[in-house]
Amino acid sequence: MEQEKYRILAVAPFKGFQNFFLQEIQKRTDIEADIYSATLYETEALMSTLDLSRYEVIICRGRSGRLIKELSPIPVINVDFSSFDILRALQLAMLSPQKKIAFVSYFDLNDDIQFLCKLLNYETEIIVPNPPKNQEEMEELINTLYYNEHIQLFIGDGACVHCAKILDVDSVLVTTGPESMQKAISDAVDLCKMRRKIISENNFYKEIIEQSSLPLAIFNENSNLVYSSLFTSGHKDRIHEDLKSRIPKLHLHSHIKFLITEGQTSWKAAGEILYHNDSPYYLFQVSDSIPLVLAQSQFWKSIDYEDAKSSLPLIKGNPIHREYWEKNQGIMIGKTPVVICGSPGSGRTVFSYALYASSPYKANPLIEIDCSHLNEKQCEKLFKDERSPLFENNYTILFKNLNALSPTIQNAFCYYFENLEIVSRHKIICTFTGNMGDLIASSQFSQNLSYIISGFTIQLPSLNSRPELIVSIARSYLNSLNQELPIQIAGFEPEALTLLKEHHWEFGIAQFQAVLKQLVIRSNGQFITAENVRSLLSHLVPSETAPPGDTAINLYQPLDDIIRDIINLVLREESMNQTKAAKRLGISRSTLWKKLKI
Repeated sequence: MEQEKYRILAVAPFKGFQNFFLQEIQKRTDIEADIYSATLYETEALMSTLDLSRYEVIICRGRSGRLIKELSPIPVINVDFSSFDILRALQLAMLSPQKKIAFVSYFDLNDDIQFLCKLLNYETEIIVPNPPKNQEEMEELINTLYYNEHIQLFIGDGACVHCAKILDVDSVLVTTGPESMQKAISDAVDLCKMRRKIISENNFYKEIIEQSSLPLAIFNENSNLVYSSLFTSGHKDRIHEDLKSRIPKLHLHSHIKFLITEGQTSWKAAGEILYHNDSPYYLFQVSDSIPLVLAQSQFWKSIDYEDAKSSLPLIKGNPIHREYWEKNQGIMIGKTPVVICGSPGSGRTVFSYALYASSPYKANPLIEIDCSHLNEKQCEKLFKDERSPLFENNYTILFKNLNALSPTIQNAFCYYFENLEIVSRHKIICTFTGNMGDLIASSQFSQNLSYIISGFTIQLPSLNSRPELIVSIARSYLNSLNQELPIQIAGFEPEALTLLKEHHWEFGIAQFQAVLKQLVIRSNGQFITAENVRSLLSHLVPSETAPPGDTAINLYQPLDDIIRDIINLVLREESMNQTKAAKRLGISRSTLWKKLKI
């Protein structure tokens, strides 16, 4: 196969450069070249008229070369002044009768010139000023040397000679000799070979990626999609949109893992930053995950930092949790498992979210697995399917209601935890209802499993055990609701607080917060009154009093009340996040608000 000729463009700042270039090109059969003449002042205009995509490399000289490098998307070989070039110019200067000489160039050549002058025993002093940075400085420098220093002969590049001609003073141009041109053309050919090799390798790797269907998406520094091999029909645009929204977080953490969900389908994804020419590129790898819905119910879901961070103010601002939070923040360092015990509604899930949101693992998702909804088929899918998030690394895995596992599944957990090294690969958090020791003693919970998850244990108190905190909790949560809801409540009547304090909160802090939210929504004044509290407490239905996870709905009530109960249930499952609840219900936030207000 005949080798394609190397395509070279040359820009000649003076006629001698053009002649030497053409002489060298005629000696070779592997080069196809074009050459144009342009002074430094004509170079930019010339470049704007040329189709540079026709060439592989450009050869030029001096300041023109520097300018072309700024303008050109293709490589540039700049023919520098060689010692032979300078030597020839100095020898010509020696023939001149002028005694006041200056060497002016855009390049710092002082050491070379002084060395050559000594070598030639040239006794006449040659002034070598600091190189000018641009055309204006060159003109100013030449004028200063001529009028103030009375320079009679200038040696330099094309720009120097151009300025000297304007002043009608003698000048010597440092030209490019044949040896410099030979080297430049040889370097240009080597650069073309290397460039072709890189392009060929890039095309080869790209072809491999495309043929292997490796699911990748790459965004540039402007968050524009520049490459994608995602072939998931019907969901590709949705996945691209989600990936693009993750770029700010990826830029912050350099490497992230997360899950994308759409209906009953989910995808595992990982992102990392790559740099090319000092510009960041955002690379995402996407692969199928196990379906969200297996059998009748959703038993696991993915939560990322943006969703979980809303739990931080709820925990830090809640007097009943604040003490436990301050004591246990450090437990998320390392992978020692954490068990959070408490009665229903004690805030174990929200506390777990807060631990995750403040942990070193927050760049990766939290996978929440509800053990109360986990059957044997789902358990096998979770631990055996390689698409499961449990086969990743450095996730936070929250096993909710671990005590609800059947004995058979508890034994399966022991087997899989040990053989898949779950505890060493992930940060494990478990929530537990009741006393683990009592359940082990009564053979309701596996002692082996308790050993596997043993580490840090947090026992959250029930709200009924700390009635003295109810008033401060109510005021703190009211402040949060005023920021969240489009309504402002100034406070509580004293009797209203007394009623809240005396009520038995069967389902703890979760029930208490749900009731407070209903009081705020239903209030018609600036204060929550005793009548408001008395009326709501006397009409509580199971869905309004149950903690998250209890899906009891009273169907023997008006439709508006059923709708409101369903919305409240979804709100609790989404940690009172209205945006997520509205999205899950397929309605807007304003519609959600109106239906709660009914």
